[in-house]
Amino acid sequence: MNKTYRALPYQHFANKGKLKIIDNLFYFYRQDAQRIFNYIWHKFLRIRTILNQKENLKECKVILSERYKYNIYTYVVYPTYLSFLENAKDYIVGLITKSTLNDNDKLILYILNRRGLWLNPPNELEVSKDNQVITLSVNQEHKKLIKKLFHRYLATHRLPEFKNTPLIGDGKIMEFQKSKKSKHFEYWIRLSTNIKNKPIYIPIKETEYYKLKDGKDTSIFQFVKDDLGNIQLKRIKEINAKENNGDNVLSLDFGLANLFATDKGDLLGRRFYDKVKEYADKIDKLQRNLQRQGIKPKESKRYIKLSFKLKEFVKNEIRRIINKLIRRYNPSIIVVENLKNFIQNVINQFPKTVKRTLIRIGRKEIKNKLNDISQEYGIQVIEINPAYSSQACSNCGYIDRENRKSQSEFECRLCGKRVHADVNASRNILKRFEERVHLHSMKQALSWQVRKFLENLTTKRYKCLWSKARSLLVSNVYFANHSSLTQGIDGYKRNKCLY
Repeated sequence: MNKTYRALPYQHFANKGKLKIIDNLFYFYRQDAQRIFNYIWHKFLRIRTILNQKENLKECKVILSERYKYNIYTYVVYPTYLSFLENAKDYIVGLITKSTLNDNDKLILYILNRRGLWLNPPNELEVSKDNQVITLSVNQEHKKLIKKLFHRYLATHRLPEFKNTPLIGDGKIMEFQKSKKSKHFEYWIRLSTNIKNKPIYIPIKETEYYKLKDGKDTSIFQFVKDDLGNIQLKRIKEINAKENNGDNVLSLDFGLANLFATDKGDLLGRRFYDKVKEYADKIDKLQRNLQRQGIKPKESKRYIKLSFKLKEFVKNEIRRIINKLIRRYNPSIIVVENLKNFIQNVINQFPKTVKRTLIRIGRKEIKNKLNDISQEYGIQVIEINPAYSSQACSNCGYIDRENRKSQSEFECRLCGKRVHADVNASRNILKRFEERVHLHSMKQALSWQVRKFLENLTTKRYKCLWSKARSLLVSNVYFANHSSLTQGIDGYKRNKCLY
């Protein structure tokens, strides 16, 4: 089982002089992080192989000490480097899946991508199948394609920057010490600075929140500087995973009127978007005023403070709601719509200022929180393609653009089912999970939904709707290619209920 680590708040009592030293240290630390990343990235492009965590950095020149150099590489640069390459794998998988290549070519590209062999693909690949080793031949076309796909990823994604990275370190640069003389503070941190043999000592104390989290202490601390310039201290703790005895499956839909809707009928975060818009309007108005005065937003304390408040509101509200759902239902599985669709279907419906905030903060926080609960509670999080889930009836499966009467109202034109539109969508997402379908495109989603409805229509429960269905299907564009399947319905002229 993978270990779960959390950066939990600690209280520090550094005076102004020490805070100024830490603030200066942030600048040097981030500069070195960028230098180290640039060094290993160029080395990766040169040797064409993914580097390991014990890389030799002797030739990399930095401002801070050698101890800082290897701390930065271990805790900041290397994880960021690996994450960037993992994102490349996910991106390239999507491109391969959507391509028109044959299955054998796709398989070879999938394997090359999974192994990170973008820049130095071999001539042969050994794959285990049914306890046997199979050798696959990699031709020149495969090599060209995998390189092209990787270069496309680089062309569309910026290399990581370290402008806002926290200052992380273990006992080599941040030594945790028990107080020997002080009467007021039990613990101290001995922090190495950019000046040789001149460390600073910072009194620290555990917070109540830190004590509440059951787990094992580590020797790793981090200083974080927020948007307002406040310096906070956190300690990394190995969290004991909570035993999950639940057997419920919970489905979540991201709504336009509410932040979340569940298949159980919950509508949560009803004022979320109103509050976000309120903050965003204030920020937008202030930004226009600053522009007229020739002042950059980053130079305005009020602008920075408002932006910080908005960010904290979004973060806290998302975490509060998801925690509430876990306490209420104790699910073992949470099914959510694909977060890419969160941008297309939800965020794009809002004004530019709100949209920018939700893309930058909201999507990230949802993803982070779902990842946290997955690790801490053992809850499996599954993303489902939600295409057409808002237009299909969760009762009979009939899909029609006119089913959704408004942003919140859903009424099926066929069976007459009335329900909140977001609740209806979450129930459709749950059904797709239960059916174990993998819908990679809108075309596949539509085809599956149409086929599912026609299967439902042939059951005894829905035979009473055949006559009505016949008249609706004739004018429904979604069923234009399924006219032959309506044969036999013509014989049912009376709408007699059979259930």
